[in-house]
Amino acid sequence: QNAGETAAAILLILQSARVLANHRYVRRVLQCANLSPQIIEDLLTGKHPPNLTVKAILHRVPLNWRDQEKSFLRLL
Repeated sequence: QNAGETAAAILLILQSARVLANHRYVRRVLQCANLSPQIIEDLLTGKHPPNLTVKAILHRVPLNWRDQEKSFLRLL
């Protein structure tokens, strides 16, 4: 391979990594869209432990908002 082909391959790999990272971000944001309004309000107003992660919040989230809120209270 010449330098141009190597550079093109590196750019392709970097672009693929960016697309994958963007896809993960979009998926995570869309998962947050299913959270109950009360949970979203609590998160936005800081009514949660400072070490609470998105991963913990979205772990096995029920579709029913009341069930979500019960689960969320256990994380507090």
